[in-house]
Amino acid sequence: MVWILIAGVVLLAALAPMFTGDMEHINLDAQARAAMSGKVFATLSDGVTHYEWRGPENGPKVVLVHGFSSPMFIWDHNL
Repeated sequence: MVWILIAGVVLLAALAPMFTGDMEHINLDAQARAAMSGKVFATLSDGVTHYEWRGPENGPKVVLVHGFSSPMFIWDHNL
């Protein structure tokens, strides 16, 4: 019976970070963004976002937006 209680406490401790915070959210201040060489940021009304320009300057412009749970590299095979 005691081992079930111990296993439950260990399981709860292992799963707690999933419910207590956003593990993928990192706040970057202006100094941290400036230190990221090759990255471009735009200041918007709701915050700052990262973007990339790819392809020839005189080519057609296409905007690719990834979803809330998928990263930017999801579009790499399309470019």
